[in-house]
Amino acid sequence: MPDFLQSGPVLTLPLLHAADSAGMERDLAAWTADRPLALALPCHVRDFHSKAMRGILDKLAGIPWVQRAVIGLDGATMEEATIARELITDPRFTLLHRTGAPGKGANLRDCLGALQQYSLFAVAMHDCDIRHYNREFLARLCWPVLHPEAGLHACKGYYARTATGLHGRVFRLFLQPLLRACTEHLPAHPWLQFLTSLRYPLSGELCVRIDVLPKLPLPDGWDVELALLSSLHRQQVPMCQSELCAAYDHKHQEPAALAEMAAVLFRRLIHTLHEHGVHSGDLSAPLLSSARHHAEQATHGSSLMAAMNGLRHDAQAERLLAAALMEKLN
Repeated sequence: MPDFLQSGPVLTLPLLHAADSAGMERDLAAWTADRPLALALPCHVRDFHSKAMRGILDKLAGIPWVQRAVIGLDGATMEEATIARELITDPRFTLLHRTGAPGKGANLRDCLGALQQYSLFAVAMHDCDIRHYNREFLARLCWPVLHPEAGLHACKGYYARTATGLHGRVFRLFLQPLLRACTEHLPAHPWLQFLTSLRYPLSGELCVRIDVLPKLPLPDGWDVELALLSSLHRQQVPMCQSELCAAYDHKHQEPAALAEMAAVLFRRLIHTLHEHGVHSGDLSAPLLSSARHHAEQATHGSSLMAAMNGLRHDAQAERLLAAALMEKLN
C-alpha cells in the first residue's frame, strides 16, 4: 500500500499508484503561463555524451511548460564545448561552458546567474546522469512549488535508490546512521528533526521559488545539498518533499570517492550544527560510537532488504565500505 506516513515537519507527497501525471502536466502548462519555470542543470563533460543525458535532453525537448534551461558544462575543452553546443537544438536551452572552479555548487551558481536575465517564478535543479528520467519525474518536483494555492516555496525530491541492487550507500551506511546517533543525543533539536524527516536529503533534485534563491549558499563540493537544506530550514522556507519515481538509478562512484564524500558531508553537518547552536562538546565520543553501531545495523538491515526484494547484494563489501566511511568521523 502507499506510504502516507508524515514523520516530521516537512510535508511528504508520496507517489501513489493512481498518480495522474497527465493532470499534473495540464496544471503546469496553465500555471507556467503566469509563473515561468526554468531549469539549472550542472553537468560534467564526461556525462554530457552519456545515454542518460541524451535521454534527459530528449524528454526535456517535448515539455512545453519549461520556459528556459541552462546546462552548466564542467571539464570541457573549447572544442568539446563547441561540439556539445551543436547538439543542443532547443532554442530554450543554453549551454554554459564553465572554465572556472569545478564543483556542483560553483556550477549551479553560474547557471543561476545566467538565468537572472529572465523573468522567472521558480527554478528546478537536478543532476544530469539520471538513467530513468521522464516527464513525470520533473512534473512531481515542480508541481508543488508552481501550485498557486499550495503556499510552498521549495520542493525536495526523493526516491528509492535501487536498480538491480541497493544504492545510495553514503546515505544508508553513513549519513543516516550518523543522524540517528545525533538525534539520540540531541532529541529535540529542530534542525535534526527537520533533517531526519527528509527521506533522502542527499538527492540532487530541488525546485525553489526565484525569490528564495539569493539567500541560499552554494558551496563548491558534495556538501551543497546539506548547505541548501540548512539555509531553507534556518529561513523557515515553506517546503515539502515529493517522491519523484518508484526507483532511481544514476552513475555510481567508487569506494574511494564515497569516502571522500563522507568526509565532506561530515564537515558540513558539523558546520550546520554549529550554525544551529550545537557546540563541539555536544559531539562527544559516545555519539560517534553510537553512529558506528547504527552503521553496523544498517549493513544488516540492508542485507535483509536486498534479499527480501531479490536484489543483488554483496554484504561483505558493504561492511567494509561502512567501516571505511565511519573512519571519516575521526
